[in-house]
Amino acid sequence: MKKIYYMGNPLVRIDRKPTEIIPSIINKFKNIQFIYADPTENIDLINKTLVILDTVVGINKVTLFSDLNSFVRSPRFSVHDYDLLSDASILFKLRKIKKLEIIGIPPQGNMSILIEDIAGIINSLGR
Repeated sequence: MKKIYYMGNPLVRIDRKPTEIIPSIINKFKNIQFIYADPTENIDLINKTLVILDTVVGINKVTLFSDLNSFVRSPRFSVHDYDLLSDASILFKLRKIKKLEIIGIPPQGNMSILIEDIAGIINSLGR
């Protein structure tokens, strides 16, 4: 069974969109296992291809990212600033993952349009 990890903090307005959308996405894709993950926790890397659904600040529509260089690193002041970009960079360097697909969701937008756009990207990944 294919796995897609999703992130987001339901307590933080700018970061909660994935957790709001995921019930509708799960209903559309019964053959995919959706797993909530924290970027600082270990993620199952058995197949070495990782698909993640997460909030991306600065975009206006759902976007598929396949390159970490597409992102701007935020300032680092302490270990508490460790995030998905930091973790993914380390995993690439350690050769734990070979391919990463991030389905970026804007922090705001029409829910039904976002859901359809996410579903379209997930369907395109299956080809």
